[in-house]
Order: sequence, then structure tokens, then C-alpha cells
Amino acid sequence: MLDAIEDLAKRRDLDLLGDIGEEVDFAPKYFDALGALRGTRVVIRRPAVVKKAPQGVVGAVVKKGLVEQP
Repeated sequence: MLDAIEDLAKRRDLDLLGDIGEEVDFAPKYFDALGALRGTRVVIRRPAVVKKAPQGVVGAVVKKGLVEQP
């Protein structure tokens, strides 16, 4: 089942932005916050789903990810 999902994502040029537990700067284009934020550093709780643009650049957001304070 997982292989089928990964194959479908590849065919539609979809990718995940970030990894669960990764600490990043908050980017409201890609992430929604779970609660109030103080500062710009956040921890990813659910990666964002994005469409890959030409040359592997991150394109449009398909589904925003979720982040919270570290």
C-alpha cells in the first residue's frame, strides 16, 4: 500500500516539505501553527505536501503542514 501511495505522489510531482520533529523557521505559506507562537523557530508535527516545480524547486502548497513551539 505504501509503495502505491509513493508511486502516485511521484507521478503527480508531490513531495513532503520537512520531517516530523525537525526544527525550522516558521513559514506561514507552508505551515499552520498548533497554538500561539513566540519567535520564529518551530518543530514540524506534520510535514507540508507540496507540488514540485521545474528543477526540483518547491512549488504550490497542496496541504499545509502543522508546527508548534519547540
